[in-house]
Amino acid sequence: FFYPHYAGMAHMAMGRFDEAVECLKQGVSRSPETLWPHVYLLVCFGYLQDEAKAKIQLAEVKRISPAFSAATLTNLLPYRNHSDIDRVIRGLEQAGL
Repeated sequence: FFYPHYAGMAHMAMGRFDEAVECLKQGVSRSPETLWPHVYLLVCFGYLQDEAKAKIQLAEVKRISPAFSAATLTNLLPYRNHSDIDRVIRGLEQAGL
């Protein structure tokens, strides 16, 4: 679970959303009840403007964590730079969260 999840995060941080999706899908398949791979897939689908896949991931995120929101996310993200947090928030907003 950990390697594909962190590889996906790295690809996402570099703006390589297609590669991030492939890694994050592996993370989800290894640990389907873990929230974070679903959240980062949602971000990627937002940037890729794939509304259908974003809608599916949003449903998964809400199933796993019904109270999840972009507002609560800022306290949970492991990023030091606010620009990294802003990038994630923008992706979530583009995905419909």
